[in-house]
Amino acid sequence: MLHFTGSARFNRALRSHALHHGYRLSEHTLRCTSVAKDQPSGTVLTNSEQDIFHHLGLPYREPHERDCEE
Repeated sequence: MLHFTGSARFNRALRSHALHHGYRLSEHTLRCTSVAKDQPSGTVLTNSEQDIFHHLGLPYREPHERDCEE
């Protein structure tokens, strides 16, 4: 759902942030790519969009706050 509720620019920024923090974010899954993280490499189990933001160390943004025009 997260992929479809933000602008293309917001999605690119979120994916870039994920990569810099040892994750890979796609429209299908959040994956941990760093063995230095506290969990093994692989799919991160999430139940909500809030979980994704939490794993990436970001405050949750409502869909209407996801237009990244800056």
